[in-house]
Amino acid sequence: LYHATEDAASAESAASATENMSSSCEKEACSAANQDVERAVAQSVERAVACEPGAHAVKIPLQSVALSSCSHVAMLDALSLLSVVKGVCNPHLVYNQQIQEMRLQGFVQDLGDNFSLNAEKVLALRSQAFFKTSYGQFDNKTVFLQESGLPVVEVNEWMEANLLARA
Repeated sequence: LYHATEDAASAESAASATENMSSSCEKEACSAANQDVERAVAQSVERAVACEPGAHAVKIPLQSVALSSCSHVAMLDALSLLSVVKGVCNPHLVYNQQIQEMRLQGFVQDLGDNFSLNAEKVLALRSQAFFKTSYGQFDNKTVFLQESGLPVVEVNEWMEANLLARA
């Protein structure tokens, strides 16, 4: 993922200009201003991704994800987004009833163990992103996923120093 401060500032200034339009603004003018903001944000994303070798843009909201950790299930459950989960590593360790039901119905696939990921199965899901917990080691399968064009989102909440940050 990326962070583009200069481009974000230009997008914010375009958004600010949209907000400052008078209330008598016609629908067409407002629509054009909104399109300008969307275009500015899209251009900033393209520039940021182009500057970062190996970076992939992740379009949100995500409609489908694959997960390498049971803790990712809890995060998505808290956001009421379990319906986007298409695959999970170690599903037998997931205690979420909805994920287990989705698995039994064939909506959630078993991606193997997170230390011996079935990368081909991950790609076959055609998910928009793969949430990965990194344990600090080099991982050929993650590189394979990235080189195949799948955005890999590293989620390392377990490394946070305090419990609130881990939640």
